[in-house]
Amino acid sequence: MPKEPKTYSFAGAVVALKKRLDQLPPKLARDIRGEIHELPICMLIESAAGDCFGLSVDTIPSWFRELPSPYRRLASRAWATHIIEDPNIVSSFPFTGFGGYTADLDSEGLMGSAYRNFNLARLGHVRQLGWLTVPVFGNEQEHVIPMRFEHNRLSHVLDVAALANVFAHGLDLSDADTATLVLAAATHDARTPAGGDTTKMLDPAFFDEDAHYSELLDRFDSTALFERFGINRETLTQTILGKGLLGSLLDIADKIAYVSRDAFWYHQRLGRGFIESEEGDQIHSLLRTYPEDACATWQSLKIVDGQPVFDDPEPLARFLLLRALLFRALYWHPAARFTEFIVSHVICRHLVATGKIRLADLLEMRDEELDRHVMPYRALDFSSGFGTPHHEGFDDEASSERRREELHAQGERFVMIEKWPHRLKTGTHYLVKDGRRKPRPLASFAPDLVEPIEAVAQVVHPHRLYWVQEETIPQRLKRIILP
Repeated sequence: MPKEPKTYSFAGAVVALKKRLDQLPPKLARDIRGEIHELPICMLIESAAGDCFGLSVDTIPSWFRELPSPYRRLASRAWATHIIEDPNIVSSFPFTGFGGYTADLDSEGLMGSAYRNFNLARLGHVRQLGWLTVPVFGNEQEHVIPMRFEHNRLSHVLDVAALANVFAHGLDLSDADTATLVLAAATHDARTPAGGDTTKMLDPAFFDEDAHYSELLDRFDSTALFERFGINRETLTQTILGKGLLGSLLDIADKIAYVSRDAFWYHQRLGRGFIESEEGDQIHSLLRTYPEDACATWQSLKIVDGQPVFDDPEPLARFLLLRALLFRALYWHPAARFTEFIVSHVICRHLVATGKIRLADLLEMRDEELDRHVMPYRALDFSSGFGTPHHEGFDDEASSERRREELHAQGERFVMIEKWPHRLKTGTHYLVKDGRRKPRPLASFAPDLVEPIEAVAQVVHPHRLYWVQEETIPQRLKRIILP
């Protein structure tokens, strides 16, 4: 397969980004080209600066002047980057083996039509990881700084569409299949609610994007778009559901896209040694060892008998190990999920139950609208924002229930239990080339490569008990959880 996408709806991003920067005042352009290293103060400044909407490039927010000089420069850079942010330009695609891209969202081409037709601009205001936070403490520590990740669902669907375009041209798909795959990639998350995976927990069936994709097509009449690009509605829907060759390619592109971005942000925000995490240290080591191609398994992708097959098992195993490590170190880490759990299982459920928001409203909202409902229930401090957090892990439900009863007897009334599966789906079913024999799943072809993946995939203490000391809970939150 080619290492860069051919011209379709995408082109190289470096030149486009340079032109964009050249339009700025020189000092701001120099600052933007610089790099950000400080943590965690920088994360707070970046987030606050990015929230300064509605100001022109020449109007610096007044509070910047009160910052010490190094942080003032940081705030200016973060704010100016936000001001000139252009969803068409993606300056880099980390760990994937090829550079950035531009998605032509302004033209009448496929991507531009999809962007307007399905209101994909809203996804630029929906965080990719919802209320999942940076897990800045080890398993035995109790303090949480709930810094959220800033990358969004629009950048994700553009990444998936860029990969789909690479797949389509590298594998010599027909024009109709190419258009179908790219459109499926661009729209597969179009129904994501504000709050993302956090609010999906309110009603997983209602927020299932794949199951309700046909409703999405009905809501945004796509007949003209389908006719123009030769797309069959049923084939598109089956692709979204993961069926057939196109569905398998979409699944691979989706995994590569979210693993590459999430790994990048984890690596940037939580450098080696910043927290005690064996899985996190493995992530950093893997990304330093393979900085260009930790997620470049697609380079050996081929089609054999109508199925995607990987020529080289080692990059595939390396990628799947990185994905499994992210689940342990981030997606399923109790410190990362603590705030998310409270927002989804307590605050948002209360908002829905009292009629302050409806589930359907979340499909129209942006994150900032939902946040205005959530923020009054949290405290503005450097803890979890919802009181002093504790978590404990158990191997079985009975043990977690006994511990909850013990805490209740001790006067702790805000105690919640979350249950996770005992094992992560590893992706080791993907097929790899086996000489003259038929392709085989990675698991049976290279068990030595799969062994470390399977070890990480075993969930430690799948029964999670979260509790918050009552005297530390913000008053407004206390009124809804401790009547």
